[in-house]
Amino acid sequence: MKAIVYTKYGPLDALQLKEVEKPTPKDNEVLVKIYATTVTPGDVIVVKGEPFPVRFFSGLLEPKHKIPGKEMAGRVEAVGVHVTQFQPGDEVFGDLSVCGLGAYADYADDMDGQPQPLTEVVQPGQEVEISVQFTAPD
Repeated sequence: MKAIVYTKYGPLDALQLKEVEKPTPKDNEVLVKIYATTVTPGDVIVVKGEPFPVRFFSGLLEPKHKIPGKEMAGRVEAVGVHVTQFQPGDEVFGDLSVCGLGAYADYADDMDGQPQPLTEVVQPGQEVEISVQFTAPD
């Protein structure tokens, strides 16, 4: 699968599109084919590793999680044997910040029960706009 990867903190142009191994869901995990993600101020902060205290979460000297990206929407492709809430084909969204990021990829798993049914929030085909105000640090 393809993913945006970074191996060291720094400017955003250090992000690279690479071929990485497609995850396989464990017994209690959901594999989601990601079709939408966001770029948030938090993603930029994590990739840059600044301000420095963010590294206590993301890795002190180098990124602990090599694929950034916090928010995603997608379709369940496979479920582990202990998963009962979702079935392949379900449309979901989730915040991956609690399980190691990874939304800048074709697939995500290990979502710690975080995906939510998308149809409870928005109907298929409906457009949604979210506005965030952000002041970049100097």
